[in-house]
Order: sequence, then structure tokens, then C-alpha cells
Amino acid sequence: MSWPSCAASSAPPSVSLFVSRLRLPDDADPRIVRALRIHGALDLGFAALYAWLGFVVAPGRSRAFDVALLAVVALLTVAGATLLGRLRLARRIALVAQTLLALFAVTCIVLLVASAAYLRGIYGPVGQGLALVALVVGALIVELCGLLPLFQLRLLLGDEVSLLFLRG
Repeated sequence: MSWPSCAASSAPPSVSLFVSRLRLPDDADPRIVRALRIHGALDLGFAALYAWLGFVVAPGRSRAFDVALLAVVALLTVAGATLLGRLRLARRIALVAQTLLALFAVTCIVLLVASAAYLRGIYGPVGQGLALVALVVGALIVELCGLLPLFQLRLLLGDEVSLLFLRG
């Protein structure tokens, strides 16, 4: 009596055809594939960093901020996984994720600058110090949240990457 072996079985042709249509072609330019893998890994790493900073280190008091941060983290995670998996939907998902991250960063910076102006105007010398701290945090947000979408949107909107995702 022998047990059936799963290793000997192969997927039906219709399943393998469906999976092959979901993925990017294997003959893609290695430079582009490497860049997409790097950006996929960066998306996953930054999603983990944003979740740790936003929910553990410095949790927000606003439900809207937490929901927006959760959406950014979730979309970056999905974008990173699909970019690493070389799926056809990866470019669209990554474009949405990076656009949302850029909007999140701009919103945070605008709110921090408004808070700095308010603190400086109302609280005098103490407010000036607090305003300076708020502006430093704004500069950190530019570095942490503003540069990733800038570089990744530049890559994803490039002609070579666009043609790679349209091909097939």
C-alpha cells in the first residue's frame, strides 16, 4: 500500500496559464527587475517602520490619523509584496500606495507648520521653542515619508517600467 505523492502531480494547464498571466514576463530587463525588487523591499521595510513608529513609539490621539496611517501601512505592505512577487497589478497598487503616502506626508507637514505658527503666536518664547520642535518633526517627516514616494513614483512612471507592465 502506498500513499499518493503530491510531488508528482502538476497543476492543470488552465491554472498555470492563469498564474503566468498574473506575473511579469521572465525575459524582463534585469535592471528593472532588480529596481522593482529593491522598491518592493523598501515598501515592506518602511511599512513596518511606519507601523512601529505610529502605533508603538508615538501613537496618535486622533482616530483619523490612526486610520490614515493604517491605510498607508496596509497599502505599502501589499505594494511591497506584489512588487517582490512580480505581479502585473504591482505597478497600479504601488502607484496608489505611493500617492497616498505622499498625500499623508504633505498633510502631516501642513498640520505641523500650522501648529508651529499657532504655538509661536500664542505662547511667546516657550511657543517659539515648541514651534522649532514642530518644524524639526516636519523635516523628519519629509525624510521618512516624502522621499520614498518621490523616488518610487519616478521609477514606476518611467517609460521602461510602464512598457514592462503593459507588455504581455
